[in-house]
Parts: sequence; structure tokens; C-alpha cells
Amino acid sequence: MKTEEWINLLEIAIISKLEEIDTDRKLKILDVGIFPWHGLIELSTYYENDDTDGNCYIDDIASWPAYNFSAQREGEWPDIEALC
Repeated sequence: MKTEEWINLLEIAIISKLEEIDTDRKLKILDVGIFPWHGLIELSTYYENDDTDGNCYIDDIASWPAYNFSAQREGEWPDIEALC
């Protein structure tokens, strides 16, 4: 697969998955984690006031309540499998 085609397919897959984000809250950060050594792509979102409980840190993506909401490992994002 050519790089341009890969980028286009990744864009389509991400846009499709973004339909699942919480539109009732103000999104501050969308993180796209690409981990080719694991064959994974992870989407994580950080919303305004996510840090109010003291267990979520803006600089620690794994602590975000919506860390890896794309759930590729559970087969919930089949559009991305061929890209990984």
C-alpha cells in the first residue's frame, strides 16, 4: 500500500471513530497514538474538567478517562486492522 493511500484510509477510519466522542463536553485534546511495534493505533480524548477528580493528568494519556476509546484490541475498530 502506498503511503498516500495509507494516510487517506487512516483519515477515514479516524473520522468514523470520532462519531463516538462525547459531543456534550468540551474536547481539549485528541491524541492519536501510533505504535507500529505493537500493530496498534489508539485514539484518546481529554475533555475539559477531566482532571477534577485528581486521578487524571493532562501529561499522562493513560490516566485520561477516555484513554484508548478506540478499543482496537477488543475488535471494536475493524476499519483500522489492515492499516496496522
